[in-house]
Amino acid sequence: MSNILDFFVHKTFRTHQKETILEIQQCFDGDYENVVLESPTGSGKSAIAVCLGLNYKSTFLLTSQKILQDQYIKDYSSDKVCVLKGRNNYPCKLFPDMTCEDSFCSTKPCPVKPECFYEIAKQKAIASHVALMNYKYFLCITNYTGAFSERKLLICDEAHSLDDECMSFVEFSFSSFYLSKLGVTSKIPIYEKLEEYIVWLEMLQVKIKERKKITQEKLKNKFLDTSIISDLQKELESLTSQEERVKTFLDSRTKVEWIFDITTNEKLKSKTIIFKPLTIGYFAQKLLFKHAEKKLFMSATILDNESFCKNLSLDISKTKFIQVPSTFHEDIRPIILTRSGNLGKNDIDKTLPKIAEDVSKILDYHENERGLIHTHTFKIANYIKEHVEERFRDRIMLHTSENRIETLNAFLSTKEPKVLLTPSMTEGIDLKDDLARFVVIVKLPFMFLGDKQVKKRMEMDPEWYRWKTALTLVQASGRGVRHENDFCTIYIMDSQFGYFLKNNRKFFPKYFVDAIKN
Repeated sequence: MSNILDFFVHKTFRTHQKETILEIQQCFDGDYENVVLESPTGSGKSAIAVCLGLNYKSTFLLTSQKILQDQYIKDYSSDKVCVLKGRNNYPCKLFPDMTCEDSFCSTKPCPVKPECFYEIAKQKAIASHVALMNYKYFLCITNYTGAFSERKLLICDEAHSLDDECMSFVEFSFSSFYLSKLGVTSKIPIYEKLEEYIVWLEMLQVKIKERKKITQEKLKNKFLDTSIISDLQKELESLTSQEERVKTFLDSRTKVEWIFDITTNEKLKSKTIIFKPLTIGYFAQKLLFKHAEKKLFMSATILDNESFCKNLSLDISKTKFIQVPSTFHEDIRPIILTRSGNLGKNDIDKTLPKIAEDVSKILDYHENERGLIHTHTFKIANYIKEHVEERFRDRIMLHTSENRIETLNAFLSTKEPKVLLTPSMTEGIDLKDDLARFVVIVKLPFMFLGDKQVKKRMEMDPEWYRWKTALTLVQASGRGVRHENDFCTIYIMDSQFGYFLKNNRKFFPKYFVDAIKN
């Protein structure tokens, strides 16, 4: 019988890796259904995941982003880990200028199915010991198509974001424009109670089914131009997704509390109604966890075991928590508090000039180094870009909501001392060594209380709201120190941080608090 350590793919173990692997195996061989591994950046969680996955020979390995899938594939050969992505990542065999998603193959029998790049990748993943997917695709393929059977082990990487992944899968919306396309009046009814929307949603479900049939009939036309096929295919997938989400709502509304919100786009003169569950634990169990016997949750930021289990409806008595200490000396990741001012909604406008002034000082001190500035909002990002000292403005790379990935890639490829200014890259990016010698956190990343779901959840469970803020803060601070020989200075500018830390100390890991220098 093989030893689990025989499946470790590297020649040597990092500190704590061997002991962690053996402890997780002992838990799964015992009565534990879940293991939650909180292990800092650089501790080798990926190698631990692959070792366990190969040992059990029946594993789903999930990540939050495609960029993290690519990192796994870069580090481990395809015979160890088999990656599967969505159809839009594979060229069509019949139409090389189109992806498999754009072609008709998913709606009609494909004449070259045995040679289809997507089908080949899917069959390899089905037969593999370790199938690597991102959450969004996994939720779709396991719950909509049933291509995979249950496996022994489910490994959830970046597990702190699981609730967001499940939420984005089940929430749904209808805009005035979408309603018009369905042949319904574009006017969204205004009701006070969720129950009043049930009949309306049941009517929309019928309309969606009718529209699907029409689209499917159009796709049967053998003489359609490939661009028209692509548009119809995308429409069909959108309709199918919307139909499933409405069904999920109707099936679960007596088991889970849902909320709705109506937003208005003044520029387009249109409204959108959004439906979200208040909590996500029911759906995590029903849509994600049911696909494996044992579950391993990995993250650098679990922070609070009780909050994590409550958030995902995990049985804490069947869950083992393993916390790996940081091996990064605090001197290579000092946290400096600039106390530049409060950035709450009542103080932000008078504080921003001081923020721009202090950012300029940081850029001057790190004049020949690359860095990352987290702003949390585009308002703060735009202000900094426009008001730092003029000599620094060409160094700053600020992305929009449309060119986020392109700007990131440009930043990663440059050798110049550029600075990435962003409201939305607190996790999932690896800025090791000279890619970032300083990280600035301008504002505490409180979740937006203009979101009715967030506001109501916060009122129901204030501790959840503070826990999520601490999660994002610790994640953001960890982008620049990725191994024991790396170094990066972290600056926290928001003067509210000291008060927040004092009142929420239990959410912050010791290695984070120990690095604070003033």
